[in-house]
Amino acid sequence: MKNLNVLVLLGVLLLVPISILAHGPGGHKATLAINAEEAKSIAGDAVKVKIKEGKLESSWSSIEPNEPTKEIINHHGSEWIITFDNTGVQDKKKQKLYVFLNMQGHVTGINFTGK
Repeated sequence: MKNLNVLVLLGVLLLVPISILAHGPGGHKATLAINAEEAKSIAGDAVKVKIKEGKLESSWSSIEPNEPTKEIINHHGSEWIITFDNTGVQDKKKQKLYVFLNMQGHVTGINFTGK
């Protein structure tokens, strides 16, 4: 009987560290989705970065973002689409800039096509 108690105790002690490590140091934390105002702010910052990198004309720095729209992209979730309209750009195909954000606020794309 004593041997059985020792075996059970050893088994429990061996399993405890495994169950603790399975969750990692941060555990299972859900990342909160950003709201429309946060999406606008992040998109504005992303445009500023592209201007600094020389990938967008400086005229985009004075353009305010339009109201974000939330679009379902697939059965896994949605994304924010924030547009900027710059009528000062000569090329009409490049007057509307699209910034795509996932629901956690990470930029997933910036382009002039909206795709």
